[in-house]
Amino acid sequence: DIPLFWHVAKSGGSTVKDMYEFCSQLVMASDVGVRDGHDQDETLAIVEIPELSARYVNVDTIHPDGIARAKRLGLAQSGLADIVITSHVHEISEIFTPSNRGVMFSLFRHPIQRVISLFYYLQTATWEPTYNPELASMTIEQYADSPLVESNLMVRMLSQNEEGKITQDDIAVAKEILRTKVLVGLMDQMDESIRRFDAFFGFNEGKSFADISHCQQEFIGGGSNKHAHPALEHTSDAWNKLAIKNWADMILYEYIVQLFNEQKGVVQARQEHPVTHLSFPDPITHNMADINEPKSEADTPIFWFTSRFGGAVVEEVYAKCGQYTMADDDGVQGKHGQDEEIDIIHVDGLKYINVDTIHPEGILRAKHLGLAQSGLADIVIASRIHEISDIFTPENKGRMFTLIQNPVERAVDMFYFLKEATWSPAHNTEHESMTLEEYAASDLVESNHLVRALSQNMESKITQEDIEVAMEILRRKCIVGLSEHLEESIRRFDIAFGFIFFDPDIEQCRQSSFGQLYEQQQRHPVAEHSDDTLEKLKEKNWADMMLYEYAQHLFDAQRDFLHFMAQNTPLTSFRKLNTPDDHARFLRKVMEFAPPSAPRKLTRADHQRSFWSYQGQVNPE
Repeated sequence: DIPLFWHVAKSGGSTVKDMYEFCSQLVMASDVGVRDGHDQDETLAIVEIPELSARYVNVDTIHPDGIARAKRLGLAQSGLADIVITSHVHEISEIFTPSNRGVMFSLFRHPIQRVISLFYYLQTATWEPTYNPELASMTIEQYADSPLVESNLMVRMLSQNEEGKITQDDIAVAKEILRTKVLVGLMDQMDESIRRFDAFFGFNEGKSFADISHCQQEFIGGGSNKHAHPALEHTSDAWNKLAIKNWADMILYEYIVQLFNEQKGVVQARQEHPVTHLSFPDPITHNMADINEPKSEADTPIFWFTSRFGGAVVEEVYAKCGQYTMADDDGVQGKHGQDEEIDIIHVDGLKYINVDTIHPEGILRAKHLGLAQSGLADIVIASRIHEISDIFTPENKGRMFTLIQNPVERAVDMFYFLKEATWSPAHNTEHESMTLEEYAASDLVESNHLVRALSQNMESKITQEDIEVAMEILRRKCIVGLSEHLEESIRRFDIAFGFIFFDPDIEQCRQSSFGQLYEQQQRHPVAEHSDDTLEKLKEKNWADMMLYEYAQHLFDAQRDFLHFMAQNTPLTSFRKLNTPDDHARFLRKVMEFAPPSAPRKLTRADHQRSFWSYQGQVNPE
């Protein structure tokens, strides 16, 4: 992740930039690095500007054309910049990827004080692109009455409404971006803001505190690009007129002050639980195939089953409709849990392996019997992805796929299920008399199941590293489906694993299964419940909501990739495509859903359009 500083003019941003350039000696990406013809360089490099005694990447992240070049050269992937500086938050997001994300921070100033400072600065700043000679002869009172006055800059930039009438929706968008994406600082609390930036990003780790602090105080005391000007009384007509023209930014600034107070806990949590590097247990790393790895006939698809995500329908589609051999816990019915050899058994006309891949003791037995090496299971169903990975080997890998649902919708569905499911181990008699509103406010509601399962943090407070680990497992190891796009998800699983899906009877059976799920989803629609109740469920599943949003990005990114892989995977790599004719029919079916053109091999940089990191999210816990 790369620190991304949003520079709002005349808000102390120049001081922040200079402080990290000169005091901390960090490598910056702004527009300084393209001086002396470096904008023509064909590769990225760090350049030193002797007169500034500072180092910069040879890109321009301030202007749109320069941002496009920085993206093309792979600035985010290069790791050269310690901090990226920009004033264009939406355009700069395009250079980042889910694997190399921008972590946004910014310094803010009271909007009217900022506009006043900008006016007096632009009266003489002939070198600035925004300089207007008309301002030179104006008074602040004339400026406040003129069409030249700046109006709601922050809301316009965040909402991308640069010229139209500002709406409440624009303000809501700006607030949400700040809440979820930005570590905020305040110019009138510069010392505390810099302390938070340093603590959160670790800018000065391993450096002399005394030297850094002394240097920073010189910049804070003197300021950079500071411009002396007369003060304006808060009760004056000019102040009031400027406030009216910047009404939306005034509302946003009040929210920024609120966030500044709330985010003290975010910085503290970051210090207590710093994110160093992401690592998985060895079985996940070595025994579970990356989605980019070439397929092998020895690999086994693993469906990560999470309760109430529509996973039962996926199982039915392949076990009942497709007549595939499954490994879950159905195969140990009767006394088959005592069998000494692995085998295929029949239960209600369906084929199962005589193992239990759902419960820990069953997984150990499946490993002992050599499930992965047997090649008997077409699909392994598992809810414990870390434990199940241990039954596989680097020679007989598991290939993970899953179906993910909006966590709030899942929580609602789970509640109504548990009210009736007296047979479920998770059933609690307290559910029976509860309303959803009472459940949402209680300690019984499930909290961040997805992140906990992937990060193996089942009980402790969720940390940023837990979320990062969960995201990385999905990105590297998992074909992602979404419950709200069930049929498209099933087609993708078919394509990924070569499941035969051109039989009309199979298709009819599948449509029946889909219909049952859609009918189930309509029994307890989320829209029937109050916003307050849904917000409580969202807060209790805050980390899963972040992971769900990330899964949506992966779902978009993987579409082209899966079609490309299917068309370029040899017949021998698909277990269920036994003949060249099967393979040809499979490829024809793939082409029916193919995108316009095949992409490159999916890399860490290719998963989806850029989007900002979730590091600024306030932790409701």
